[in-house]
Amino acid sequence: NIKAGDKLWAAVIYQGKRLARDGQLRDSYRWIRGFKTEKAAQTELNKILRSVDDESYVEPSKQNLSEYLNRWLNAAKPNVAPKTFERYKQLVEVNINPKLGPKLSKLHPHQLAEFYIWSASFGNQRAGRGLHPQTVLHIHRLLRKALQQAVIWQFRASNPANAVDAPRVPEREMQPVDDGRAASLIEAAENTDMSLPLLIGFCTGLRRGEALGLRWSDLDLENARLTVNQSLTE
Repeated sequence: NIKAGDKLWAAVIYQGKRLARDGQLRDSYRWIRGFKTEKAAQTELNKILRSVDDESYVEPSKQNLSEYLNRWLNAAKPNVAPKTFERYKQLVEVNINPKLGPKLSKLHPHQLAEFYIWSASFGNQRAGRGLHPQTVLHIHRLLRKALQQAVIWQFRASNPANAVDAPRVPEREMQPVDDGRAASLIEAAENTDMSLPLLIGFCTGLRRGEALGLRWSDLDLENARLTVNQSLTE
């Protein structure tokens, strides 16, 4: 149906019988308001009816993006490493929710693109500068992952992050520690708790968590073999 208000038009969709707060089944309608002309309202209504016919229609979620991201975090927690979850949580609570807060169903690709630009220029407000490009890329990857889950959960019909180019991270040539510097560090750490971890790190290239997670059972002296079976996470 198309309804005319004082100045604007609205498309009204009958959604069948739904359980009301009083426990009774009552007719349910969805109002889509704000159209300046009857034609615009009819066009939107036809679009929705076509999506119903081809079974691609998803009823828009009423939750804000920040509410959804907190919900997604709770669902993701059992399925990721503790360190990964803490990083997700930090990005959501510190970098995303305070600035990006439209309704989940109203989030558009251009808003994400503008948010990335803002983050790169002003995102680190405490320091008065933008976020590191790698951090902006992590934000994009998190949003793309979370919004794809929103599609799976049928809170959205599509993922707006898929329509936004990933923020570019300038290539940076790594500067490994040379032999002289490595020898100096090993000598300086002699007779300290850092001596063995430094020696293992320089000789094997293990990550910090891998080196600190080593046990005597991971060491095969007879065959001169060291096996990484676990990693230590703070």
